[in-house]
Amino acid sequence: MAFDILPPIRVSFSEAYPDIKLKISVANKIQSLIRSEADVSIQMAFEISDDVVGRRVLQYVLALYASQGYLDRHWDVRGSKNEGLH
Repeated sequence: MAFDILPPIRVSFSEAYPDIKLKISVANKIQSLIRSEADVSIQMAFEISDDVVGRRVLQYVLALYASQGYLDRHWDVRGSKNEGLH
């Protein structure tokens, strides 16, 4: 998302609002708006917590594909929660 979806949005935003400076931080943790860790947060989530106002911006679908040979070699080591696949 940070490398494919946000850059064109950032360019359009900066062209429309040149006086607003953006500082973008990419992380795998949720920033707290209440503790002023961020003014705006863009998150990939199934649900929105009660302490924020949110709006769906886009629907993102991800799929993984593997050859039959790869599955034949690695399927047995996947574990009950797929922890064996890397």
